Amino acid sequence: MIACLAESQNAFTTKVVLKTTRRVREAAFTLMEVLIVVAIVAILAAILVPVAGKMSEAGRATKCMSNLRQLHSVLMLYANDNNQMLPSPDVNASPDSQSATHWFRRLDPYIPQQDRMKILTCPSAKGFQAGGWATAYGMNYYLGKDQDWQTLSVEQKSQVILLADAIINPAWHSAASAIFEDGGPFTKTVDLRHRGKANFLFLDGHVEASEEYSKKPEYFYKN
Repeated sequence: MIACLAESQNAFTTKVVLKTTRRVREAAFTLMEVLIVVAIVAILAAILVPVAGKMSEAGRATKCMSNLRQLHSVLMLYANDNNQMLPSPDVNASPDSQSATHWFRRLDPYIPQQDRMKILTCPSAKGFQAGGWATAYGMNYYLGKDQDWQTLSVEQKSQVILLADAIINPAWHSAASAIFEDGGPFTKTVDLRHRGKANFLFLDGHVEASEEYSKKPEYFYKN
């Protein structure tokens, strides 16, 4: 009787062990399955990381466009208070002239201090350091050169560049006051920093992203 019970108990134990072992085997991953999972994760990462990068840059480009539109509003306020005159793009005027001050510093009374550097900073500008004499944007040099100029002197405002993304000078950690068309006096001043494009603000207030406008002088000169 005892022998029968022992044999039955052993049979039961063996059955339980076999079932447990089978379940463990069914639940466990084989090396091949683990490698397949790792490969799938790597493929997904390779797909998603560039997409995330593009979305991030798209957000920075949108913020840059918003900055340029705000600067247009500020410049128009300045013009209304100054006989429709806008600041000189350059600072090569006589020291006692108002034009000896960078155009963006002459807008200080029209921009709340806490917003000033936000508006003058392009989030995609590499090497830029926000500061009192820093901006990431340049004004079209040919509009006024070294003197103030009247907005009324420009007829087709939708086809004339006012401001654009400008190359940051490593020595200044800022962009120059003025921009030129590619091949102009300083060869290249527009920065195509938004995935091969630059944001351009036109005199009528609209903003466009382009890789071509900096190469077309007709968009820089008054017409």
